[in-house]
Amino acid sequence: MLKLILSIYKYYEWVKPNTYYYYDGGSVLNISLIIYLLDIFLIGLFFKNYIFGNRLYYIKYNLLKKYNSEKMNNIFYKKIIKDIEYNDLNYKFNLNELKENIYKIDGSIPLPLVLNLYKNININSDSILHIKYFKNDTKILKILSTTKFEDILT
Repeated sequence: MLKLILSIYKYYEWVKPNTYYYYDGGSVLNISLIIYLLDIFLIGLFFKNYIFGNRLYYIKYNLLKKYNSEKMNNIFYKKIIKDIEYNDLNYKFNLNELKENIYKIDGSIPLPLVLNLYKNININSDSILHIKYFKNDTKILKILSTTKFEDILT
């Protein structure tokens, strides 16, 4: 009985559609419906890279990946994060959800995209991350549109 339930779950995960996002450096658009329509007409197989370039990201099996990369750039570093906090002039957020899902995110993903997907945070010129590591290390990271996710742990 357990094998049957597990096989049904695996089939569901295999059939479950991906969620596609387009990130142009400032805004994040969910373009899943457009990709599905392109795939139905078999146009998407040829034109996805031409239309969207390397700005296409997707979520499959709860992993956030870049569309063109074959394998995930796993992040394994020596630093363990104790606390992550986002600050700007108006807001202050604790990013515990991001800290718990850090292993599910590809290292080459832009950090503003990750912040927008997990906490719906749009960055501005005063956006800063305060990262507290175990062993009493702290890091203050100014967030730019070109900042990669792997910069948190390096």
